[in-house]
Amino acid sequence: LNLFETMIEGQRQRIKILRTEVRELMQIAEEKREIMVEKSKEHKAIVKLKEKRKQDFIKKQKIFEAKRIDEVASQRFKRSA
Repeated sequence: LNLFETMIEGQRQRIKILRTEVRELMQIAEEKREIMVEKSKEHKAIVKLKEKRKQDFIKKQKIFEAKRIDEVASQRFKRSA
């Protein structure tokens, strides 16, 4: 009977240790999840900024091209007049 009690007490200690390990691992997992969420937000912000810069570039290109076309048309008009 004493052997069984010792064995059961050993298992209880093992369970206690494992529960502590599980709590620690769950805390680490939560911290990693929070980091992942933050990095995901940062990534979305970067993608949004890149898209905005791309749209700004396209807009500036269109303005530049329109000015060039106007200049060419103006020069042609001056030559023909």
